[in-house]
Amino acid sequence: MRKRIKVWGCIFLAVTFFLASDLLVRAKTHLELANEYAAQSEQFFEKAVSEYNLALKEPEADKFQINFFVGRLYYRHGKFKEAIQTLLPLYEREREDFALAKFLAFSYYKNGDYTDALVIFEKNKDSENEEFLYVYGRTCERQNLFGQAIEVYERIRGIEYGELAQERVTYISAQTRVLTVEDIADPYIRNLIRSAPGQVEYPNAGAIILLNDKTLRILSDYTAIEELHFLVKILNDRGKEKYGEVKLWYDSTYQKIEIEYARTIKPDGTIAPVGAKHTRDISEYPEYPLYSNARLRIISMPELTEGAVIEYKTKKYINKLIKGKEFCENYPLQKLEPYLNQRISLIIPQGYNFNIKSYNPGYLEYELDFSPRVEKLDAGTKYSWEFRNVPETITEPSMPPYVEITPYLSISSLDDWQELYDWWRNLTIDKIKTDEAIEEKTQALIKDKNTQEEKARAVYHWVASKIRYVGVEYGEAGFEPHYATEIFKNKYGDCKDQVMLLISMLGYAGISAYPVLIGTKGSYLLDEEFPTLAFNHAICLAKVGEELVFLDPTAETTSFGDLPGGDQNRKVFVFYEKEGKIEKTPLFKPEHNRACISMTIDIREDETISGTRKINTLGEYDQGQRYWLKYTKPVLIEEYLKSTVNNFSPGGKLLSHTISDVEDLNKPIEIGMEFEGPKFLSEAGEDRLVPQLGGFSTSLVSRDKRSYPIDFRTLDEFDVMVKIKLPENLTIKYLPPPVIKDTPWFTYLNKYSFSQGIIFFEESLVHKRVLVTPEDYEEYKRICEDLARQTDKQAVLERVSQTE
Repeated sequence: MRKRIKVWGCIFLAVTFFLASDLLVRAKTHLELANEYAAQSEQFFEKAVSEYNLALKEPEADKFQINFFVGRLYYRHGKFKEAIQTLLPLYEREREDFALAKFLAFSYYKNGDYTDALVIFEKNKDSENEEFLYVYGRTCERQNLFGQAIEVYERIRGIEYGELAQERVTYISAQTRVLTVEDIADPYIRNLIRSAPGQVEYPNAGAIILLNDKTLRILSDYTAIEELHFLVKILNDRGKEKYGEVKLWYDSTYQKIEIEYARTIKPDGTIAPVGAKHTRDISEYPEYPLYSNARLRIISMPELTEGAVIEYKTKKYINKLIKGKEFCENYPLQKLEPYLNQRISLIIPQGYNFNIKSYNPGYLEYELDFSPRVEKLDAGTKYSWEFRNVPETITEPSMPPYVEITPYLSISSLDDWQELYDWWRNLTIDKIKTDEAIEEKTQALIKDKNTQEEKARAVYHWVASKIRYVGVEYGEAGFEPHYATEIFKNKYGDCKDQVMLLISMLGYAGISAYPVLIGTKGSYLLDEEFPTLAFNHAICLAKVGEELVFLDPTAETTSFGDLPGGDQNRKVFVFYEKEGKIEKTPLFKPEHNRACISMTIDIREDETISGTRKINTLGEYDQGQRYWLKYTKPVLIEEYLKSTVNNFSPGGKLLSHTISDVEDLNKPIEIGMEFEGPKFLSEAGEDRLVPQLGGFSTSLVSRDKRSYPIDFRTLDEFDVMVKIKLPENLTIKYLPPPVIKDTPWFTYLNKYSFSQGIIFFEESLVHKRVLVTPEDYEEYKRICEDLARQTDKQAVLERVSQTE
């Protein structure tokens, strides 16, 4: 009995214990329990991933199957990007595995990558798996392929997905009837399209921008969304060419593009929607794997005709801002086409600070109000600007770049330049490094070089000419450069990458050098009082002896100490070792950018000729000449030189020609020619006329007036020297008088002389200013036309009588 009591006592204690435990559990709230289970779920998920990774290391592991399990696990836990990264390599090896294809397609769909998903669905379109078919149909809908979606849904007969499929068919049928402009829900958009003006109102335009509505949302987690709503009416073929293909750029590392919708509203009012067949996603630089993250989403607008309206609405999701939470944006307000309605909106969270500055060069005869409308929202503030009826820009020959003549709005959250310095220096400091291969090459380049300039010259010329430049604008493929060692190995790089390599090699050679961010000619100007990311290019500043020398390693035909025209006279930001400083690149003097043509002509008594011609170049002229010679087939170069001879002596022949070493950047280019010709002089009765040598061009002053300056970009000098040796039976009858003119913009010389049977001709044009303002244009035009008339003269020869 005592034993039974003891047993029952134990049972009682056990029951009591379990009841107490149950009471303790039940004491927790449902939320607490949910959190506990969620934590356990996450822990088990992480443990599962860890165990899979350990399983992969086992000698006889089926790595394909294990990776499939990992990808499936990621998918089931909503980690679709990781699922894609895991499953895609497997799918590329085994495309016939349906289970694998299904999970990869579903992952693409869930991640919003509908184009990639559709490729897999269509490859497996004969599948009878109804879950697969249902998601296939939903993907077709996302791509506006509604007819194809209905066909897929109608194949689903089972209970689980059959009802869902029929619901989708009913919905699509109601939505996909032929739509017209009258079906557009937004009355504002509907009215914009109905009332849009045409070619009569804008005779010079190729298109009319009806709406350009841009919104940037900075979210509380410092990610962002860029929204764009764009409508343009096409007026003619120029408009079709420019707007028929919509190109949406994004950096796939941290950004994603979503097309909400795109459509063509035809002149009769019917709407042609954009579907999957009208869109494609491509790498902007497919031949360069290092920049595969720079991508384009392209929309080919369907059924586009004159009078049609293009409308599209897109979102760009930005997962990483500059420096983690900063942004810089510029909004140009005037372009080549008229803008009827422009809206700019900025939505920021509470406590987020930014700066605004507007720029109006004063060439637009239109009053702009840059004051924002401020609206308080629940979670932040909205700033908005609206501009109406901004006229188109009518281009003029040799006008400045658009950003220098048109108004724009600049917005930046950077407080000072030190922020920019700290951010980008941290991105670059570890990329400037050498390895054994770089050091070996650098040592070979500087061998037998005694001075710092000789060493810097040798290293710079090698990087500029041997590392292929990939023209990725600064920021397009991200702001962080690649390692110098990677660029050296691949032998290609964008501007910031080439700078990392150049600085690394110069440093090994004992020469200090620093990265430089620059906005080249045609990009937004650096404003010292307004810190922002106003750069599209990277170059280098080297301390060579006691001299600071700017170097652009992307300019493969530019010699040491020279700069491309777009780099000259620009404010730049230099990343010195301990601080950032705004400096200015040089504007070289005219003699730095010099071209000289020298020619000798011997006229025989029968008036046939023989002669030589030399072309010597420096600076910008040398860059251009070297590039032409480097990338033009030798046979075409020879044909061009032959045509040059034929121009001044019809029927003339090029006997020989020489070209200096194009690859030797230490020596300026020189082209030499020997020629002969059957005819050089023109007959005027018994007299002979020497072809006009030189002359002043009036091509830039054909307009009665200008709205914008003439912009020469750089200062330069162009010289021509000719010696013509006369036969004994000819002498001078008339020589044009010398023309010498010094103006605020240029100095010009046109001078003939005669001595000991030789006509000497000298012409020189030296530009002293970069700009001719619209206010000065009338005077400049008058001077140019006067010089053209004065120089439109020829030397006249007469025969020497036999008795003489």
